[in-house]
Amino acid sequence: DAFRVIVGTFSSLDEINSPSFGRMIAILETLAKYRSCVVMLDLECNDLVNEMFSTFLSIA
Repeated sequence: DAFRVIVGTFSSLDEINSPSFGRMIAILETLAKYRSCVVMLDLECNDLVNEMFSTFLSIA
């Protein structure tokens, strides 16, 4: 599942010195731009949405 891979990348967002940090930010911006959370909810990926926001809150 593509969304599972994308959400998995967010666990590394706190590693700002990582060479792939820029890519992770670009993925996050793309998800926001196209409102992918809404698509994920429409596809009933509730667990993934929950995991994504839990990851965001743990990093913040």
